[in-house]
Amino acid sequence: MLWYVLIATFAASTVRGDNQCVAGIKLDPLDRLREGGDYTNFEQKTSDIRECEEACCNDSRCAAFSYNNPMPSDLMNCHRGSICCNLKEGPPPQTNSSGKGIVSGSKPINPKDLAKPSLRILEYMDMELTMFMHFNLATFANIEHNCYQGACLNESLFNPSNLNATQWVMTAKEMGAGEICLTAHHEGGFCLWPTNYSYYSVAASPWKGGKGDVIKEFTDACSEHGIRPCFYLSASADAYHRNMSVEYYIYNELGMFTEILTQYGPIYRFWFDHYGSPCGGSLTGCPGGFPAYWYNVTQHIRDISPETLMGPGPDIWYNGGGESGSGMYPLWNPSDTRDGTPWNSTTVSGPQGMFFRPRESDMTIQNPGDKWFWGKGHAYYNASQLWEHWMVTVGRGANLILNIPPDTTGIIPEYFTAETKKFGDALRATFSTPLASVYDTTCNCNETITLQFLQPIMFDLVVTTENMINGQRIVRYEVDANVNKQWMTLTIPNGQTVGHKVVDQIAKPITATEVRFRCEQSVVDPIYIRQFAVYKAALPW
Repeated sequence: MLWYVLIATFAASTVRGDNQCVAGIKLDPLDRLREGGDYTNFEQKTSDIRECEEACCNDSRCAAFSYNNPMPSDLMNCHRGSICCNLKEGPPPQTNSSGKGIVSGSKPINPKDLAKPSLRILEYMDMELTMFMHFNLATFANIEHNCYQGACLNESLFNPSNLNATQWVMTAKEMGAGEICLTAHHEGGFCLWPTNYSYYSVAASPWKGGKGDVIKEFTDACSEHGIRPCFYLSASADAYHRNMSVEYYIYNELGMFTEILTQYGPIYRFWFDHYGSPCGGSLTGCPGGFPAYWYNVTQHIRDISPETLMGPGPDIWYNGGGESGSGMYPLWNPSDTRDGTPWNSTTVSGPQGMFFRPRESDMTIQNPGDKWFWGKGHAYYNASQLWEHWMVTVGRGANLILNIPPDTTGIIPEYFTAETKKFGDALRATFSTPLASVYDTTCNCNETITLQFLQPIMFDLVVTTENMINGQRIVRYEVDANVNKQWMTLTIPNGQTVGHKVVDQIAKPITATEVRFRCEQSVVDPIYIRQFAVYKAALPW
């Protein structure tokens, strides 16, 4: 049996002025500087700090500021000796500064204004792991793009000898993925279903005498085994149709989305490459019309299937790191867009972002070399390397989409599935049952959450998750352990944002009688802890 203890200590805040926002600003001790990248630096006309406070209050991206009078050195739009206000897009920590005359502070945040996820987004985040599958004509030619600057591979190449969609689905389940995202048509435009909107499809191939339908076999297998179907179908990259008129091109692409949604649904998600950008794919492209037509595409999908997620897109966003299976940390899910609408691409992320967009990292098992379609003899990650990538993506609050491609037979090779199964087995063995945990705790940031054990427990993983139904709130935290009746602060790899989940791996297993979570800074109180738990890793090596 486990207990948690909430220990509270409270700090006073300074309130000034008649402006509600300015009145709630908390000033830091003198000559303490707010860290972090400045997104706006400007010289003030007066020496009144109120001007800096009001500038922060009037900018929805601003969470904190540093006011320098005078500026100790040149910095972007501010010149040495001038009065300068530096606005920050997050609530960064404060540090001692070598300069003098510096005043910093943070803006109050109304909990009602925090971006909040939909139930569909929360379900997606809980899924954590998706299996990507790149499969089309390029598979049979050992290349990445089946159309190159207008020259496209012939449909006759597509002829898998033993395609088995059930094997795909079981591979995903053994790995622990809840979704498979298949390339319905990649940038070259070859369609894995007999579409009425293109001649470049399986209907023109010798596979099953032109009567085959990969999408149907795939969605049937997903439905039978409880896997969510997702499709890579990037509207702004279809090289086969790049010479059409813009109007006819978008008509065809929208028609393809209609077919997928109405003939094979329900569809859980569409994965858009190049979302928010002009014609996508440096080797492929389209006749034009994008990025403006992204609105048409997303609205068309919303009209037919409101529950279908789009991401990367208006619902989910890239996590940075390219295609490396890594990403940003600290990680904030709330974000702003280029034009302030939910349809546009993400610009900056921070605790006060307008839209809640969870982050997703992508990678392919065929590495080093970053190959997405199957390549004979290509290097591939083993289970321990997959674990390490999971730790720096899912273990830092993002989702991970991992590409496991079929070969020319239409089956995922055994040398891939052996590693993905080891990886999945390690996740289940580690995280199925915590050694100790507490759930659904609400407290202020200056309170602690403590796990107390009836006897000492050895662990090397600490998992913390926020309940983000009320928005993402934790900025910084520490984890302590009581070892031999002495509290010690653990050295952890994260320690900033929590969000959906952070997994802190301790370098060496530690034996303790108590473990506590200390929130050092939050966007606003209270914080909502969904789970605080300790585990012992069952590593796949």
